[in-house]
Amino acid sequence: MDVKDVLHEVIAQRGAPGFIRSDNGPEFIARDLGIWLAVQDIGTRFIQPGKPWHNGFAESFHSRLREECLTQEVFYSARHAQVVLDGYREFFNVRRPHSSLSYRTPDQFAEQAVPWSSRKRPCGTLLLSRVSTRYRPNFGASPLTLDDLLVLWQSQPQLSLRRFAQYASVPYWRLRDHQHSAQARCARQQQRDEVQEKIRQVALHHPTAGYRLLYHELKAQGEEIGLHKIRVALGELHLHPPQPRKTRKPSGKVCAPQDWPEGRRVQIDATRLSLSDGVCWIDFVLHVPSRVVLASCVVRSLSMHLAKWTLDEAMTVLSTLGIAERILVQSDGGSDFTSDLFQQACLTYGRWVRCKVSQPGGTGILERLNRTYKYQFAFRHDWHLMADVRVAMPDFHRWYNHERRHSALGYATPWSTLTSSANARNAA
Repeated sequence: MDVKDVLHEVIAQRGAPGFIRSDNGPEFIARDLGIWLAVQDIGTRFIQPGKPWHNGFAESFHSRLREECLTQEVFYSARHAQVVLDGYREFFNVRRPHSSLSYRTPDQFAEQAVPWSSRKRPCGTLLLSRVSTRYRPNFGASPLTLDDLLVLWQSQPQLSLRRFAQYASVPYWRLRDHQHSAQARCARQQQRDEVQEKIRQVALHHPTAGYRLLYHELKAQGEEIGLHKIRVALGELHLHPPQPRKTRKPSGKVCAPQDWPEGRRVQIDATRLSLSDGVCWIDFVLHVPSRVVLASCVVRSLSMHLAKWTLDEAMTVLSTLGIAERILVQSDGGSDFTSDLFQQACLTYGRWVRCKVSQPGGTGILERLNRTYKYQFAFRHDWHLMADVRVAMPDFHRWYNHERRHSALGYATPWSTLTSSANARNAA
């Protein structure tokens, strides 16, 4: 039973009260219950939230019910609980005397009390009392739509729409306009359904077509439906064609330094420059033991072919110096470095491992090269075109390899370190 059913039974036995006091529970502040109470000429008095002592009679009864009934029984079903509570209600109303009623039972007091319908002023000793004016109920924040309110109003033929709007705390003009526009809304909804059905039929015949192709198909059939309507309808009907997704090859796992294969280490990576004619990328190949920039390539966009070409140029420099050892190529997990073409080139010269910038001996060495190139060379020039960067690259090689001294090399130049180690190995 809901609240209205219980109130129906109470009103049939005791008559309609002037108002009902309760807390702010959702079943008490529901809008449909408030409208029903207003139709029955019953007001509502909600206590302040968080102050149950404002409804002291009900709270006192709850404590008596808990002590005298609920804690004394073990309930096995809702039906069992209903039977026990009905028995306690009869005991409470018929046989249990109350000190506040001069030790009379509630039924005895009700027989001697003045009926609610004949009272002229509120009575302070009862929870229910009569008020002289009609009270506007608080309907709370129940999410009833205008359509729901109109249906509820149609079930109350004795109320005018203006009076019903007053009870429902809704502006009268909103309910009036919503009622008058019902036929137009139905016509628009029917037209919208017809348009969606046409789009659905065409989309089912062309399951891989996008909204632009469907627009031309509908236009060829003589249907003037806009692109936006078709796109929105496809979303509502869940008929968007599946987008092709690129499958990216999974990158290799990052290897720890103790798991690296034997070989002379070289690192390859790309750095980005923004110019007036667009973005360009520079692939660098660094010889780790000597810090020599073996090769570089200025390109408009990255690709596996250019990465392989840069690595081949670096291996040519090492072979010119007589270094024929196996190479350990280190890089990040970029798609140009994990491609099959680049991996085959790495197997030709040695092995490839994926490294992180933060790990010891990782690609952080090459990141320092990228920073040095930008802040100590590139940003000191006023380049606007990628051709300017490409022309100045030999100057960077000469400055970085032959002129700039490195603290990691004992303040020697990279090229002198590489050539001395190569000569010593060749002499041995």
